[in-house]
Amino acid sequence: MKYAAPIALCLAILALAGCAGSIGVQQTGPDSFVVSEMRAPVLGGFEAARQVALNEATSFCHYAGREFVPIRMAPSAYTSPQYGPMGYTAEFRCLLPSDPVVLRLRANHAPFLDAPPAPPPPAPR
Repeated sequence: MKYAAPIALCLAILALAGCAGSIGVQQTGPDSFVVSEMRAPVLGGFEAARQVALNEATSFCHYAGREFVPIRMAPSAYTSPQYGPMGYTAEFRCLLPSDPVVLRLRANHAPFLDAPPAPPPPAPR
């Protein structure tokens, strides 16, 4: 019985670890990548997943000395009938600052070159 509390604590930690998921940034083509995050409602759900995915994407590009250029940002297939979407998928490109696409976006004052775009509203509950 003296090991019951530590075992229960370990089981609780393992259960919570299963409530968040990521496979990290995956390359989908030349300079194109995707990252998906999932968070259970108790860990912030869609909003937490969105924040983590976008931070991971922008950090990935900036670490490589490139600019984050979004392709498609949307709730992912992780949904719950009660809570709506719990996941977020970001498809993006990492381009050199001198790339013509980046220069054109900068000329048009694209806000997401310095900060990720605003997310779409979550699905109705």
